Amino acid sequence: MQQPGSIAMTDDDLVAAFPHQLASDVRAVLSVMPEARIAPVSPFSVYVGDEAVAIPYRIYQDELPDDVVRALTGAQQAILHCLYSRHSDGLVRQRHLEQIASSDEPWAVPFVVQLAGEYVLEILESIQHGLSDPPSKTSLHLAVIVRLRT
Repeated sequence: MQQPGSIAMTDDDLVAAFPHQLASDVRAVLSVMPEARIAPVSPFSVYVGDEAVAIPYRIYQDELPDDVVRALTGAQQAILHCLYSRHSDGLVRQRHLEQIASSDEPWAVPFVVQLAGEYVLEILESIQHGLSDPPSKTSLHLAVIVRLRT
């Protein structure tokens, strides 16, 4: 059930959605995520610093129970929220976006910026709310991008 012209991705491809120094944390997250109903599809490439990453357009895993998420480290939780911000269900995307919109991690920025381009009002409001928190270096960069979109 892939979209026409889409490219199926593997777990290794999902590891490539983050800078290489996070590979072990990404693998830890992927090990607790349920099997996907459909393979992740259509990555888009961006640079985080000087490293190219390929972020999936959509993923299709069911969400994890809260106790499993809480058992992850802080970085692993942020990685999980980034991945689920690409979920096929818009409500799931929004819930996880709210967890990363004010992140100080530069590798979270492309996940948020991509959502700003989807023009879903509730998602844009979540991004704006995340940018309203005490400003961080990342949120200042996002504020400029989001304000240009809205």
